[in-house]
This record gives sequence, structure tokens and C-alpha cells, in this order.
Amino acid sequence: MSPTEGAGDEAGYRPRRDIALEVTEVFEGLLQPTHLILILVIALVVFGPGKLPEMGAALGKGIKEFRQSMSEITDAVSTTPKAGETPKAAEPAKPAGSEPPTQS
Repeated sequence: MSPTEGAGDEAGYRPRRDIALEVTEVFEGLLQPTHLILILVIALVVFGPGKLPEMGAALGKGIKEFRQSMSEITDAVSTTPKAGETPKAAEPAKPAGSEPPTQS
């Protein structure tokens, strides 16, 4: 008898859907507002009020760079030619001095 045929009553075997339900039950109420407040209070005590803004700025910068990288990868994947297509010609690069200077 294969593992997919039984109803889960064999010793040591549990269907995947049972395991998936247990995992969702564990994480179901994880980030409630009171939990977030508790996490922020603990972070304030551990790192101090002077360090938290720096950490927040670093985290925001990291998220921004991650999103930019994901956007670049998505653009690169969507612009690659598929099998049987010919690639489009790229625009020629402009010389460095061709743009007019900007006034401050």
C-alpha cells in the first residue's frame, strides 16, 4: 500500500494537508497588534532609543535596494527574447558631453 492510499492511520504516516494545517495554525495569530507593540518595546530596551532610528533607516535602505534589484531582474527577464524571436537593436550610447549642463 502506498503512502497516498491510506487515510493516515498507518504508524508514522501523516498526510501533507494535516501538516500544512498545523503550520498555518501556528502562524495564524502571530502578528497581532499587541505582539508588535511587545516586540517594539523589547527592541527599544535592547538597542536603546538612539540606535533604533539608525536601524530603521538601514532596514528601509535595504528594502529599497532589494525592491530595485527585483525590479531590474524582472525587467531583464521580461525583455529577453524568447526562442525564435530576434533581439531588438539597442539604442546607441550618447557621448558623455552631449547633455546640456544643468543649473543649480
